Amino acid sequence: MKRIIVVDDAKQVDALKMALAYSVKLGDAVHEVILLTHTKSQLSNSSLADELGQATTKSLLQGKVVKCGSSHSIFHRTLQTLKHNSKKAVLIAYYAEAKMMDFVDSLNNLVAVVCVPERLDEVENWRARWEVKVHGLSVSSKAASLNIDQKTENALKTLDKIVNRSTGIGKSRDKTMADEIFRILKNKGHNLDGEAIKSFAIKLGWPPENAKELGELASKIGGLKVKPSLSKIYNSSERYNMW
Repeated sequence: MKRIIVVDDAKQVDALKMALAYSVKLGDAVHEVILLTHTKSQLSNSSLADELGQATTKSLLQGKVVKCGSSHSIFHRTLQTLKHNSKKAVLIAYYAEAKMMDFVDSLNNLVAVVCVPERLDEVENWRARWEVKVHGLSVSSKAASLNIDQKTENALKTLDKIVNRSTGIGKSRDKTMADEIFRILKNKGHNLDGEAIKSFAIKLGWPPENAKELGELASKIGGLKVKPSLSKIYNSSERYNMW
């Protein structure tokens, strides 16, 4: 999947026009473009309405499909109304920030995402998670090295082979397994960065909500003031050595 960031700040002229241009270019074999905002009101009560124009804004608010270029169509959805997309599409995430981009990462059938934040730092976690082209930079930025060491990565890959990604650590057995893994890592002096672990789980294919729960558990154990005991964890040394 192609991923682009176009920052909609005071220095960026016609951010929507630029995002649409990328969408048409990236979606040569796809004719649907989804314009995603947090709420419906953002479409009419923001600078986005000025960029779209009165007629286009009205049509999108009415749920109509609007032509975008000679062969592409654009329609509007919000975080509440975009449940799934059955056809392959390019998505423009407008007024993007971390929560929205986590939501976007849960969607299927996207061939490209054009992320339009008001500030680049609002989507820094998403940018670190994936290889992303930032408009105005000559080359794509490689996915940043997440704040996870190799042992922790291997431990997470072991967990990934055991649990069902669709349920994450929702089942007590799987949560216990994750809890033990994080306690072993904490005991051995490894840093447990919850946000980085969430991003790594998403890259492995976990739904963002499940990855978030995993990251929160990691943060909780990582924040313990004392080294957790491993006396009740079966084969803790052997498991650690395997990672």
